[in-house]
Amino acid sequence: MKKLLILLIIVAIFSGCTRRQARVIGEWQGGIQREYDVTSSRSQIYSYEYFYDKLAAIRGAANSLQFLDPELDRIEYNGIRMNIAQWVAEYNEDARKDEGMARYKARGLPDTLYLNDYIK
Repeated sequence: MKKLLILLIIVAIFSGCTRRQARVIGEWQGGIQREYDVTSSRSQIYSYEYFYDKLAAIRGAANSLQFLDPELDRIEYNGIRMNIAQWVAEYNEDARKDEGMARYKARGLPDTLYLNDYIK
């Protein structure tokens, strides 16, 4: 009986530690809630690459604007500007979060992007 009590105490201690270490974040996608562990290595790599990919997309789209004539290619020009504005807002929103992806953003990347830097 004494051994069983000690075993139960040990199991309770270790199960409590693992619950505190694993931080789970919920995310709504398509009407169902996905949960993932933000401390997993796959999640850390995804978060690290997310900010690089988002910044590369913003810079690439901003560079493509210089080759378009706003008068002749008005629809495409305005569409790219709207995408850049949306991507800058998403980047800034995700970079400000204390939990989740912002914890693994590379230090060399900017904390805040300014729309005027990419849309003239």
